[in-house]
Amino acid sequence: MDSEILIRSGAVFNLGFAVFHLFFWKLFEWKKESKRMSRANYAIIQIFNLCLILVFIAMGWISWFHSGELLGSALGKTVLFFFGLFWAARFLEQFIFLRVNRVMVHVLSVLFLLGTLLYSVPFFRGI
Repeated sequence: MDSEILIRSGAVFNLGFAVFHLFFWKLFEWKKESKRMSRANYAIIQIFNLCLILVFIAMGWISWFHSGELLGSALGKTVLFFFGLFWAARFLEQFIFLRVNRVMVHVLSVLFLLGTLLYSVPFFRGI
């Protein structure tokens, strides 16, 4: 598969995760769960999630509108490397911190591996 197609697929992939994270408040019942947390911990989770949504949007934007530059410049290849590293780290952290034997957790693990491949394959083709 063409590297530019993989990167543009990564754009859609990242935007999908941005949308998914918009539903975290409801999915994980954060309003109810917040009563068990300190105010600081609850605030940190909110801030982290909102910033992560912004990161996913940025990764999607860069991947869609600058796929050629990601493949054709030293800076682009560095960004490509770190996008792949982001998803590889998320894949590995799944096994370190979320040791839950549920189908959805396994589906997410496969998706994180897919994210790794969407950026790593074009990176390694270009070096």
